[in-house]
Amino acid sequence: MANHNNKVLTWTASEYIDHQRGPGWYLALAAATILIAAIVFVWSKDYFAVGTIFVVSFIVASVAHWKPSQIEYELSSKGIKIGDKLYPFSLFKTFSVVRETDLLSLVFIPIKRLMPPVSVFLDEINEDKAVSIIGEHLPMEDRVLDGVERLSRRLKF
Repeated sequence: MANHNNKVLTWTASEYIDHQRGPGWYLALAAATILIAAIVFVWSKDYFAVGTIFVVSFIVASVAHWKPSQIEYELSSKGIKIGDKLYPFSLFKTFSVVRETDLLSLVFIPIKRLMPPVSVFLDEINEDKAVSIIGEHLPMEDRVLDGVERLSRRLKF
């Protein structure tokens, strides 16, 4: 839903892409875990490292099973509000519009080095309105998915 009079845009979207993972994905994770654990054991003979690999794999499988929640977003002259938290534009140096499959995301690049980029999903219907609001406060830069993001998408994570 958009409020065009006050330059406020509100919408609801998923907090992250919900990749459908079938039994094959979990079997591939189990096979990769066993292979990596075997290589680490042959190389280091360290039971603790092998145990850690299995624990991390279990955590990855558990997190992969979670479903994303729907979050309320609000874009205004104050900044981007995600749920109840407002991120003022002064925290960011630039923003980008990144197209991912059938969705697009707004990515805000922070000024602080240790702060991760803030990324939110948006439908194409609201793209022009969002770019107009943000463009009054931040410069737009072209950005493509980096290697880690591409790998994450490829692994359906």
